[in-house]
Amino acid sequence: MKTKTILVALCLITGYLTSAPATHAAGYQINDTTVLFFTPFSISASYGSFGIPVVADHTASYFDRVDVIGYELADASGPLTNIANVSDIVLSNAPLVGTRYEMATGTEAMFTIVSIVTFTEPIDTDITSNITKLPFWVDGRRTTLHQNQLDDIAPSLLKQ
Repeated sequence: MKTKTILVALCLITGYLTSAPATHAAGYQINDTTVLFFTPFSISASYGSFGIPVVADHTASYFDRVDVIGYELADASGPLTNIANVSDIVLSNAPLVGTRYEMATGTEAMFTIVSIVTFTEPIDTDITSNITKLPFWVDGRRTTLHQNQLDDIAPSLLKQ
């Protein structure tokens, strides 16, 4: 069962990356308990060389001091607690150096958080994946996006 789910997810990821517009945020239901989320965003390194993490974590919130991109999985009632397993990664066209994507000053790059989420019970509600934390490095110094900048990034939505 797990192999079949992983193969379906890989097919969806491949199809998405080769055909979807760069600004498309979406959730796709793979089976009754598994969802594949794509949450894209762009970064412009206008005032220095930037480093963007390749790792994401669905439990990291805005006030956490972490070096990963944080996001929240929620429905209309709030954050979800019925999560059994999450696999996620940040994809980009920027060069990867260690655990960060590196951007030269004056460049722009697209990033997409890809998350495969398995829930403990069947999905029967709309679910959003919303970025809550986006740390980055400017010329080697760590900083983070402010809340108003995070609010401008469109969430991914699984519509039931």
